[in-house]
Amino acid sequence: MTLKSSLSRANAHAKAKLADERGSGSIEAVIVFPVLFFLYCAVFVWFDAYRDNTLAMKATYTVSDIISRESEIDEPYIDGLATLVDFLTESDSPAVLRVSMIEYNLQDPAENKYRLRWSYGTGGKEDLTQQALDFDSSWIPVMGDDETVIVTETSIDYASAFNVGIGLQTWENVMVMRPRFTSKIVKTDEPVESNDNEDADNTGSDVNPA
Repeated sequence: MTLKSSLSRANAHAKAKLADERGSGSIEAVIVFPVLFFLYCAVFVWFDAYRDNTLAMKATYTVSDIISRESEIDEPYIDGLATLVDFLTESDSPAVLRVSMIEYNLQDPAENKYRLRWSYGTGGKEDLTQQALDFDSSWIPVMGDDETVIVTETSIDYASAFNVGIGLQTWENVMVMRPRFTSKIVKTDEPVESNDNEDADNTGSDVNPA
């Protein structure tokens, strides 16, 4: 056997090996299946996160609409609404709810045109303060003099089933709505603010000048 014939046989054998496609399907499956599984998990997580965020927004609007139809509420009532948010969002962790009533007073001598009348938070969330309202009131819509609005805030934690780019998230939503059937919604267990100026005016009106 000459060297030329040996090289020809080796070349033909190499070409036959390269042309052999047996087992290529298994190799392709090993490469493609993990990619497809990752894409499936990513689509599932993003769709589930979008659905959960939408439920959180709808629950916030629902609770705000319920409160706007009341004339009096108290803290147990708001606690019950937080439970309603849990039910509507199907959340694994308890939702946090804060409800506040804000009044706009154009003639307020203290220059605090947005006056916080009352606020209550559930789940350990701190009540809204007048200082925080004075610091940033840009999120409150335009109001008329002596008009009030109910501010409903929710915070709902979301944890994705797979770690594909979305970690632990917190959906925070704010809904501002005017009372529907009354000018002000009274929080019955809120301490009544004393008004010394009004008392002084009333006392002075009872005194007849000599």
